[in-house]
Amino acid sequence: MARHDEPSLGWRERSVSCILFMSVKPSKIPS
Repeated sequence: MARHDEPSLGWRERSVSCILFMSVKPSKIPS
């Protein structure tokens, strides 16, 4: 179970980083 908890935080941090990045500067990205 401990092994499953370690990668769980990794994908979670990545998701939060992506969402924050898109929310922080949504108009900065040339879409």
